[in-house]
Amino acid sequence: MKKIIPGLRRAAATAVIGTMVSVGSIAVAPTASAHSGEVTATTAVNIRTGASINSSRIGVLYRGQSVTAIDSSNGWTKVSRGGRTAYIASAYLSGSKPATAAKSSSRAVSSTGGNLNRGGSSGLNQTNPNTKKIIGHIWATQPAIKTMFGKRNSSTPDHPAGRAVDVMIPNYRTNKALGWRIAEYYRANARQFGINYIIFDQKIWSVGRNAQGWRAMSGRGSDAANHKDHVHINTYG
Repeated sequence: MKKIIPGLRRAAATAVIGTMVSVGSIAVAPTASAHSGEVTATTAVNIRTGASINSSRIGVLYRGQSVTAIDSSNGWTKVSRGGRTAYIASAYLSGSKPATAAKSSSRAVSSTGGNLNRGGSSGLNQTNPNTKKIIGHIWATQPAIKTMFGKRNSSTPDHPAGRAVDVMIPNYRTNKALGWRIAEYYRANARQFGINYIIFDQKIWSVGRNAQGWRAMSGRGSDAANHKDHVHINTYG
């Protein structure tokens, strides 16, 4: 039986995206088997200046990206990235590459017979190809997400045109970190998924104003209207 390294559960909370459940029952990925050489991220995970979740975050290693490991100890792997030494939680590194996002998305669609709607979801089958790719990827990589909404009537044109998906965050008032992990992941991979803009927690990011980062939005009243309970992802097409 593998020894559970103290602090590993806390380190797992630094993951940007992946299987995220309560800390008390978090599923921990296998520690990278190699202490040196090339290792690959099994999910998006923070890169830090030191071997602690309290160390400054200096970047993100996304799922499928590789980095050179120097050594590993106490649940952290020292890596060389761009000529700079940094640290990544070992639980999210592997000696082999995970399946690509495109393959995961295809499996998610085929496993439901082409029907993207699950649970209380609706309008997902009527979205455009870019949005469907996002939906399939979320179903394949985010088991914490149970509900999404696609094409529907709205005062704005995106949902009626099938260009957007609302990713509902369970227990959003205490689970904001999950929403931000999802929002940040798709922001970083906007080109791959054909994304135009993303809204979450009363903030918006758009491709056209990327340099400005997340911009504050004026209050619209309810949490739903202010996008606090869901991540809105809008695509081209």
